[in-house]
Amino acid sequence: MASDNIDLDELIGEEFLKTLDDKNIQLDTPDIPAWVVNDENHTTYKSWHAILELKKEKENRIKNYGRVGDRKPPKSEVAKKVRISPQSIFRASKFSELILDFFCEVNDLLHVSYEKEQIKQKKRQKNTGVRSLKKEAMVKSHQDIEKELNQLKAKTTKEVLDLAINKMPLDYRLKLGL
Repeated sequence: MASDNIDLDELIGEEFLKTLDDKNIQLDTPDIPAWVVNDENHTTYKSWHAILELKKEKENRIKNYGRVGDRKPPKSEVAKKVRISPQSIFRASKFSELILDFFCEVNDLLHVSYEKEQIKQKKRQKNTGVRSLKKEAMVKSHQDIEKELNQLKAKTTKEVLDLAINKMPLDYRLKLGL
């Protein structure tokens, strides 16, 4: 038992504890693109980071809820996070084209994940009964059923008449010409 404590103490040494510092932990943020200035106060960095945050939010909403109305973050949400007008970010700056391309890529990815989630939701819901049919399909089905019913009625009537004729006495059959 004492040897177990020594091994545990060796594992929790100062070197191990230093690796737990916040500086050594790498976040799951992607590599910074070349057009983004690596300064947290710069507009490109703020805009890029805001788009990534909104992307995460929208992905979570898409995954957590079946039907989502706002699957794409509008430019105004990015502008609110950065606290700059959307026109200056997406139209008037030197980096506008690049950030607009990045924004469109993110929106396209969100749209694809939204469509996948919608397909999953549709597979979960089985539409059964009359409500799931379109009007034309329902009318055709009703007409087919009516036609089949009329054929069965005619068939049944014919069988009843044939049976009646077969059981009819011979003299009556001769008088009727059967």
